[in-house]
Amino acid sequence: MVDQEFSQQDFGLSYTTPVNNASLISRIIAYIIDSIILLVFTMVIILILVFLGILTLGLLTDIDFQFGLWMFRGFEILILGPIIYGLELVYFTIFESDEGWGATPGKKLLNIKVVDEYGNQISLGNSFVRNLLRLLWFIPCIGLIILLIDIVLIADSDQRIGDKVAMTDVVND
Repeated sequence: MVDQEFSQQDFGLSYTTPVNNASLISRIIAYIIDSIILLVFTMVIILILVFLGILTLGLLTDIDFQFGLWMFRGFEILILGPIIYGLELVYFTIFESDEGWGATPGKKLLNIKVVDEYGNQISLGNSFVRNLLRLLWFIPCIGLIILLIDIVLIADSDQRIGDKVAMTDVVND
């Protein structure tokens, strides 16, 4: 008789590889590093759009001038919003997927990465879902509440909403 080895997966049971989840602090620091990188990219894009004449920066009122506050006209916000959110979505999705490094540059610096429930690098589709849900943070009024829920979830279960939906974890590399 031939011995057959069965895994938990063969019986439809949930299987998870023991992992060493990344701390909340390391995830926040990695996100800050990535945000700085994205800010530089965004500023370069804005400068290119200004140079091409698509965007014009101006002061709205004398009061703004006194406080040194630069503002954009309404139609320019309609151009910049999708560019900024799209850039962030593409940046995180590609870097964290199996098409990229499995980690953004910020995560790489802190030796953490994104994996699936089995400890493997995540697919482009899972990375997209995971990071699409991060954009909920930027919804006016409720975005802050969602961000706070994510922070509580990470502190409690090491997964934010996007991780839970995409079945991913951020772990130490």
